[in-house]
This record gives sequence, structure tokens and C-alpha cells, in this order.
Amino acid sequence: RIGRALSAGVISALLISMQPAFAADPVPVQPPVSFALGGTLMFDAARFSSDTAPWSDGGNLRRASLSFETEFYQKWAFELQYDFSEDEAEDRLEELSLTYLLSERTSFTLGKLKNPVGLENSTSSKNAMFIEPAAAVKSFTPSRSMGLYFESTGELLSLQGGILIGDGSTDNDALAKDEPGYAFRAVWHPIDTKNKTIHLAAYRLWLEPANSYFEVEAKPETRVVMMNILDTGKIKSVRGVTVTGLEMAWIWGPFTLQSEYFAQA
Repeated sequence: RIGRALSAGVISALLISMQPAFAADPVPVQPPVSFALGGTLMFDAARFSSDTAPWSDGGNLRRASLSFETEFYQKWAFELQYDFSEDEAEDRLEELSLTYLLSERTSFTLGKLKNPVGLENSTSSKNAMFIEPAAAVKSFTPSRSMGLYFESTGELLSLQGGILIGDGSTDNDALAKDEPGYAFRAVWHPIDTKNKTIHLAAYRLWLEPANSYFEVEAKPETRVVMMNILDTGKIKSVRGVTVTGLEMAWIWGPFTLQSEYFAQA
């Protein structure tokens, strides 16, 4: 009887110890290589009311882009985005980058992508507040450049920076083929929940204009009309251009308020 009781007890203990293994949810295994395809299609229309400028109402295919993203071995990521739209002001090759993930919060990227400057410039066109970024933002700072970038994100504070090596994208032709420069941006989110966000940031960018000249050109905040509303002409003997900016955004439920200030020297 004692032997039978011991045997029954051992069998029961084995069954109890094995039960959690069968009851536990399976752990998902992330594949070593993953990829995603995406696309964006945007059509803009505008109607003007003016007694001086000969602008015509109309519309255009603002963006028609395809993107390919891949991640391999949870350490490397590659992204390619190309624009097929009829907008001649935009670069066809929007992004071509290779990223190394140092950790879940820190990464280094080499290639062409958005510069870490400005709230409107950093915001995807899918989530833009208006039909186009402000004319000053598009005129004074290159939105994209070739370079080496880093990003470190935290719960409250994030840091971004990059060494720019030219071939930028901007409404300002003098900065479109700029010489090497740098950019740095610090972002602080004292409140960041699902329905409430406070965004505060500061950035600084320095560039050496191509051919030692600088020019400010501003277009209407729509791509339906490509005429300049401001053109200073070429300002010669410019050694460098510095842009310093501040950002603020407040989101509270359905309400949003955002503003930017920047100074160029």
C-alpha cells in the first residue's frame, strides 16, 4: 500500500509540474528578416482670391510615393521611398537609409532622410496640420539631406543629431547642394499620454551654402502655384548659415495648438 501510494504521489506530482507547460501561451518568435511595402497618394486643390497676382485655381498630384522597409536580425533596418508625383519641386528619391539599432532606444542611420529640425519638418505629411508646411520652414531649412544621423529616445527626453554631407531638399536652391554641416535637436515631453501631450523642443542647424551665396525664396503654401512670393536674389560671400529654433505643441483631447520660432543668421 505504501508503494502504491508513493507511485500515485509521484505520478500526480509529475502531472502537476507538467501542466503549466501545456497551459502557457506560446512565445512568438520574431523572424530574422521582415519587410513591409507602403504607399502614399495625395491630391491637392486650391482656389485663390487676389486682385494682383495672376494665380489660377487648380489642383495637382502632390504625392504618389512607394516605400519599402526591411529589418533583419533585429539590429539592421533599410528603407527606400520614391515619389512618382508630378510635383517638380520635390526630390524623387525621398529616403534611402540604412539604420543600425544599438538598442531599443538608440540608433545610427546613414543615408538620405529628414533633418532633425523643426516640428513641421519632422512631422509626416500624413499627419500635417495644414496642406503644406509654413513658407518660412520650407525656405530657410533643408528638409532632407544626406548624412550620418543618431537618435536616442527616452520616456521624457529625446535627442537627435546628424552630420549633413550635402544634396539637400528645400525650396532654397542655395541650400539644396550645401556643403557639410550639422544639426542637433532636443525634445522634451513632460506630459505624453493617449489624449494629452505637451511637446517642447529646441534645435540648431549650421550649413555652408554652395558657391558661398545665399538666397531666400518663398512659395505660397500650396503646390498648385509654383511662383515665388518672395525672392531676395543672391546674397554673396556667405560663409555659413545658422538656424536656431524652438517648438511647442499642446494636445488636449480634440484640441491642438502648435507653434514654432526660429532665427536665421
